[in-house]
Amino acid sequence: MRHASASEQSEMPRQDEYQSVSRDAANPVVYVPVPRSRQGLSTAGEAGKPQLEIMEQILGSLKQALLRLYFRFIHPNFPVIDRVTSNKALRGDATNLPPTLMCVLYAISLQSWHKSEQLRLHPCPDAHYAWNQAVAAFHEDFKTPSMITVTSGVIDLIGRPSVSLVGNITNCARTVALAQTLGLHRDPSAWLLPDDEKDMRIRLFWGVLINDVWSSIAYGIPPKMAPGSYDTPLLKFGSLSSMCDGNLQEPSSLSYIHLCSLTQILGDALPSVYQLNPDPALIAMEANRLQIGLRDWEIALSGTITSQADEGQNITKPRNLWFSFLFAKLVLRHLLLRATIKGKIGTDSESQSRAACLDQLRTAASDVVDFVSGLSENDLNGFWLPYTSHLLVSATMILLRCIVEGAADKSRSTHVSKLVTLKERLELFRDRYHWDLGDFCLERCSGPIMKFAKAPEQGAYSTEQSGTVPVIDSPLPEAHSGSWIEQDFSSMFDTTDDFWDSWSF
Repeated sequence: MRHASASEQSEMPRQDEYQSVSRDAANPVVYVPVPRSRQGLSTAGEAGKPQLEIMEQILGSLKQALLRLYFRFIHPNFPVIDRVTSNKALRGDATNLPPTLMCVLYAISLQSWHKSEQLRLHPCPDAHYAWNQAVAAFHEDFKTPSMITVTSGVIDLIGRPSVSLVGNITNCARTVALAQTLGLHRDPSAWLLPDDEKDMRIRLFWGVLINDVWSSIAYGIPPKMAPGSYDTPLLKFGSLSSMCDGNLQEPSSLSYIHLCSLTQILGDALPSVYQLNPDPALIAMEANRLQIGLRDWEIALSGTITSQADEGQNITKPRNLWFSFLFAKLVLRHLLLRATIKGKIGTDSESQSRAACLDQLRTAASDVVDFVSGLSENDLNGFWLPYTSHLLVSATMILLRCIVEGAADKSRSTHVSKLVTLKERLELFRDRYHWDLGDFCLERCSGPIMKFAKAPEQGAYSTEQSGTVPVIDSPLPEAHSGSWIEQDFSSMFDTTDDFWDSWSF
């Protein structure tokens, strides 16, 4: 279904005014124009214009330099803006661009302020104030929504710092609903549209889906778009490069394409993640199937990097993309453990299977922790989805829970040391590099990590030669040995099997 133009709002269409966007008789796609706004609801001027005037007054002559940061550091990694709009913005011809979109572009670009030699000489405007203006414009735009509203919503959702959980959830839901209303979830390849518009619809849909899937697993809520409810094809690199007239960097655009395919794999797992009272056998079967797909994805990514290296490019795995891959592995390992626990039969073989799944899950969580601890300054300055903040908390809490339940062996103290290292590294990233994505993890997990590091009180500590991370020489108590867990950790997370039966950390 497509919205009508503003001039058509006064008259509702008749039932016989259906139109088609496809010549394919076997798979017809029809729509009826409808008014974009509520009948009788007046709007005070162009949505976002007052907010844009405020932001441009604050930025003054620096606004063009700020926009260039968006197209240098964000757009290549998340290309959801069409060629005409991007070229106008880069040329400084933004007078005819939608005010809401401009507000969002200014707000999201502030996170890169320090990367500009020109801008770093000036104090950076208050990012929270800028985002409040952008969000107000976005809400106003929803009174008469259009395709540009979807674009603004997608960019708003990947903005940092991410401070409003409920606001992000509701904005994501509205953006997904509008995208489906405009038909972005359908394959436009055979539609009667210009090629540029087809490509734009495809890339914008994947921006919507990426936000829907990763916000779902980050916030612990079911996605709004179910697998099988869309047939929009995956992006091809040729369409991205041709749409941007050289404004897109090849490695970054390839990273976006790989992120789209990875998102599809994770999205297929979400029904099993959130299904109530599922069939354990079906969960295990689906998780194993998706693990095969994930291995194929890893091989494809490695092949791309090898090919670029052969061409003389100095290419490394994009850090946000690789973090997302490691977390997708963690989700699938969690599913296998959930299936094992749900299908428990009280036999020795079931106990061994549970121990094996728990060990694999602990390894997956540890891989995420190790990866983040090893980030460099250049890595931190790269492109990151804001959902990293919540995903890092989930990985840390899962590893903590695995430590509680796992065997009291030397590996337990090793994983506690890794968590202490993570805490120290996140504090360093925050204090020295102003990396905001570890703040939530420090807030939620610092206390539990240090409790583990100091328990039991009679345990001896030593310092490794390579650093100052405390290493527990005596093992922690067994997970189910009595009051140690109940008294010290039951207030931090569920210490029963119910912890593994839900995705909410």
